[in-house]
Amino acid sequence: MVCFRFRAPELSVLAAVLLTAAACGPSMQAAGTAPIKQSSSEISKAEVDSYLSSQSGTAFDMIRHLRPGMLVPRDARTRREMVKTSSSRVSMSGVPASGARGIRVYLDQVLLGGIETLGTIPANSIRSVRWLSAIDATTFYGTDHADGVIEVAMRH
Repeated sequence: MVCFRFRAPELSVLAAVLLTAAACGPSMQAAGTAPIKQSSSEISKAEVDSYLSSQSGTAFDMIRHLRPGMLVPRDARTRREMVKTSSSRVSMSGVPASGARGIRVYLDQVLLGGIETLGTIPANSIRSVRWLSAIDATTFYGTDHADGVIEVAMRH
């Protein structure tokens, strides 16, 4: 049997390490509940259902409420820089002041149009929403997607 002897400073360091590890671990939740994971680039089915339990409207309304950053066209600058510039102001047309083409919307992987078309999709018909950056959108859909893509998956 091995016996460890701790002096007061070593014991306080050990206690601090253990408390830090406990604080950084998973939090306790009520039994039967699971957290809704939030991603800046995706609105999950659970989030859609949670939104619909208290509100209704269109896909545009839901995205504006849950992930307003998805409605801001991206360019080579970071999101923080875009918020500081006037070109970050976006109308429902989704065309930034720079004159770029704007965000494209795909409904079940079929091009629907610009972000103004989100106003035609009832929120209660949506399963999930995903944002694709310009790089990902260009990879999946071609070179004419420099401001990104919003993919809407419908409930079937």
